[in-house]
Amino acid sequence: LHIPHPTSHIPHPTSHIPHPTSHIPHPTSHIPLLSTQHSVLSPQSSVLSPQSSALIAVFFLSAAYDIFGRWDFPAHCNLLFYRMSEVGNVQWYAVYVRSRYEKKVHQQLLQKHLASFLPLLETWKQWSDRKKKVSEPLFKGYVFVNIDYRKEHVPVLDTEGVVKFVGIGRVPSVIGKKDIDWLKRLVREPDAVGGTVASLPAGSRVRVAAGPFRDFEGVVVKQGRETKLVVFFESVMQGVEISIFPELLVPVSGDTGIPD
Repeated sequence: LHIPHPTSHIPHPTSHIPHPTSHIPHPTSHIPLLSTQHSVLSPQSSVLSPQSSALIAVFFLSAAYDIFGRWDFPAHCNLLFYRMSEVGNVQWYAVYVRSRYEKKVHQQLLQKHLASFLPLLETWKQWSDRKKKVSEPLFKGYVFVNIDYRKEHVPVLDTEGVVKFVGIGRVPSVIGKKDIDWLKRLVREPDAVGGTVASLPAGSRVRVAAGPFRDFEGVVVKQGRETKLVVFFESVMQGVEISIFPELLVPVSGDTGIPD
């Protein structure tokens, strides 16, 4: 017998039932993303905008105050959260170098297209058979660089002979432009420059009123009949002795006067 299967022609009851959500649009498909004016990224690039950087800085400073009770980070955190006012700025720094490597480090930094300054003084060297004029570093063991620390400190440290940046802990100390200007003026007057000293001597604080060292400030000392002005550079903790006429000196406010 050829009896067909009772369900062979019975269609599946759900075969023509459409999926209940097949034509339902996604509820957020037409919602645009945040506009660039609200984004932490600038419209032109993926770099943080200045406004966002400032907000992030405020956030970290507030967190520091909550945790440490002051508007600053502990010394070991200062390198990571560098002062926002100095990030991206070109500043002067001092680097400590190996003995007799000052000139070599200076030349290598220039070859790397990094701004370097090495104060040199011309002096006469006497040997048994001859006398020669040579250039010697004003501060032995130090070279000055004018860089954006965040971007350029690595190539400086990678320079042969460089030991470290001068600073407090792991935070480099920024050197004021006034100090660099004074050093450049000092090396232009080698005949007036004497030796260097490791500490600031006791004496009256004065200012130079005229001449090539005008506006220099330091401590005046008497060496016999000669008057010396000691200008101290805290960045390298060394002072420079300058021979000067006492009539060019005026007391700084608060000091009693110039020694006779």
